[in-house]
Amino acid sequence: MGDIELVREATVKSLFALSTCFLGYKDVTPSTHRPIIQALESSITRKIICVPRGSLKSSLGCVAYPIWLLLNNPNLRILIDSELFSNSATFLREIQGHLMNPELSAIFGEFKTKTWNTDEIVIKQRTKILKEPSITVGGVGTTRVGQHYDCLHPETLVLTSNGFVEAQALRSKMRVYTSHGKFESVTKVIQKQSSKAMIGIRSKYQAKTNWVTEDHKIMVFRDHKIQWVEASNIKTTDFMCIPINSGKTRQISKTNKTMNRLIGIPDVWRLIGYWLAEGCKTKNETNGIRLCFGAHEDDLHNDVYNIVTNILKVPCSISKSTKSNTKIIRFSHPEMRSILSKFGTTAKDKHFPPFALNEDFDKLKELIKGYWAGDGSFVKREGANIVSFASISHDLLSGLQLILARLGIQSSITVTAKAGKRFVAFNKKESDCKEKYSLSSSNSLLNQIVGLEAFIPIKPARSFFTDKFWMVPLNNIERKDYSGAVIDLEVKNAHDFYMPGMIAHNCIIGDDYNSPKNSKTPEMAQKVIDHYKYNLSILEPEGTYVIIGTRYSENDLIGYILREQLKVAGFPETKLYITEDN
Repeated sequence: MGDIELVREATVKSLFALSTCFLGYKDVTPSTHRPIIQALESSITRKIICVPRGSLKSSLGCVAYPIWLLLNNPNLRILIDSELFSNSATFLREIQGHLMNPELSAIFGEFKTKTWNTDEIVIKQRTKILKEPSITVGGVGTTRVGQHYDCLHPETLVLTSNGFVEAQALRSKMRVYTSHGKFESVTKVIQKQSSKAMIGIRSKYQAKTNWVTEDHKIMVFRDHKIQWVEASNIKTTDFMCIPINSGKTRQISKTNKTMNRLIGIPDVWRLIGYWLAEGCKTKNETNGIRLCFGAHEDDLHNDVYNIVTNILKVPCSISKSTKSNTKIIRFSHPEMRSILSKFGTTAKDKHFPPFALNEDFDKLKELIKGYWAGDGSFVKREGANIVSFASISHDLLSGLQLILARLGIQSSITVTAKAGKRFVAFNKKESDCKEKYSLSSSNSLLNQIVGLEAFIPIKPARSFFTDKFWMVPLNNIERKDYSGAVIDLEVKNAHDFYMPGMIAHNCIIGDDYNSPKNSKTPEMAQKVIDHYKYNLSILEPEGTYVIIGTRYSENDLIGYILREQLKVAGFPETKLYITEDN
């Protein structure tokens, strides 16, 4: 064996040899750092290195260790993660400098490739074709995951704070619905070409099919646990995960006290429900609002009149239409019109804004009552009442479905009429008509909300609820060849979108997540803990997670792991190195 081979073997075998002989860490000594190095070199997949600052823990764990891993396996995909993205980028910059060292290149060959950036690198020694870089960097709230799969067909719908939008129309700073049950900002939209097969996935109770590339990962419930599965590997027995909204209720306006007062009144929410069903803005009056009900619906006319005159405290007129058997209610109120405009301005673009999805149940129940009274119906079938809501807005019914899911109510959206020319009764002529949808449910609680008799269900539900998701069976899976543009997104905090998708890293190194600032209160520390939990969800089952840090508070991430994670039955064996100072 030649000298070069001997040096190569010793370096690959020993993290200590690499650190001291090639990387120049002369202060790394066996007496001080052997326990840290042994922990890093071990095959255990969950490791905590908890030592004071100035112990060279970051140099060993975030610079030397990633290099050592890649020398042993050039096909690894490593995420270096810190409290701040800039810290992770600094580690990668140091790694790049070492990999460009002629002495190391003389032993292992050139490392640099075309992908040699400030936030990711791919080494030349890699032998597999992989989507993810050799090393990626991230930070709490800014981890760059999700950008390397080819992802979505341009016409696939993504739920935003303003309703569903085709992927090709998404832009940075738009807010999309995520697996956390919250809306998060899009940080980057990437369009590229792909020749990968497209997989069409439609879950039960949905009217639309989502088309994604075959390698796009989807959140499913399989084998009694939530996991991420490539679209091409999804089974008909999998359950899809629909996030239950978990956002916080906020004031609708930062400056308008009248709007904030009105939105806190349950009767106003019933008026919003009426408007979603039968309302529009008047064309000739700046603050005008109009609702149109059947001429026979006197109870609805009177309810709207009482809300407008007693709560909004403005005049309200009711007149008979000259063109149809309806009555039109008109009133003018600037703040109420501003509130209603947040739900859309036309029948086609009506939707539920985030603040409505987050609202208290007592107000949402009033909204449901108003909407159903204006655009609802029911039929008796097999001893149950099938309650239905109609709309030409798919966005509106999808938002209502998320609201019902918060209440534990299963519902189904179907297409009741295709778009096209149809004979319209009231004007007695053929017209271009929009696609029509219906949301239906036989849930006993929904029957009670809309004022119908409750009953005991005879048939078992095909879906089920957890605290965070509505688990829904699959309805259909399709596959087709494709060649053309695809869209990918980067999303802040959640790193996924509905339909959810993400990257799986097979090694994550978390450095100094804790700091005096983010460990001050349980609330601040929880942000780091949530980030850690998310990283666990994207880590492949056999992947390694190394946490390197210093303790600042019992609230911090390491404290959380020590208290909670190690108590969980079946949690992987964890290598701990905690000094007396900590």
